[in-house]
Amino acid sequence: MNKIRVLCRKLGRRATALGGNCAGQDMVEYALIGAFVVTCASALIPRIADSTATILSKCNSILILAQQ
Repeated sequence: MNKIRVLCRKLGRRATALGGNCAGQDMVEYALIGAFVVTCASALIPRIADSTATILSKCNSILILAQQ
């Protein structure tokens, strides 16, 4: 039982330490939520999967051209 308490305290301290630096956190969260929604929709509806693949392919082409 003592080991569990010690582990919980250590995890609590680490979580508190991570809470101080929140720069850019919102954008990452929105990107992850968006990716999750697109992944679920693509898995559930095959037509959306084709459209999503087309959109991502176009975005990839644009990014490749922008790097040149």
